[in-house]
Amino acid sequence: MNSENISKTGRSNKVTTGVIFLLLGVVMLAKSLVPAIDIPDWLISWPMLLIVLGIASGVKHKFRRPGAYFAIAIGAAFLVDRIYTGINFHHIIFPVMILATGLHLMFGRKTVCCK
Repeated sequence: MNSENISKTGRSNKVTTGVIFLLLGVVMLAKSLVPAIDIPDWLISWPMLLIVLGIASGVKHKFRRPGAYFAIAIGAAFLVDRIYTGINFHHIIFPVMILATGLHLMFGRKTVCCK
């Protein structure tokens, strides 16, 4: 890859990140200034940020790395608790995540190691 392609990719990532921050700022400002707009609290929360970062990372790496899936799963686990406050999903979600991790380790993509 030459330096021209690297600089275009870096510029594209900066623009995408900038657009995400602009949208987040507009939503937060609208929530603060216009009380008639009913924006749910869970929409502007750290679990949602973790989900967005996981999706962005997954798209960037074409969902080939498991880190994006873990970020999305952890964000979703905490976001479900914020949306459905009467039910404690931690008793179910974390064991399921551990089971999914074990299945991924057992049956996931096989890598061939060099000697």
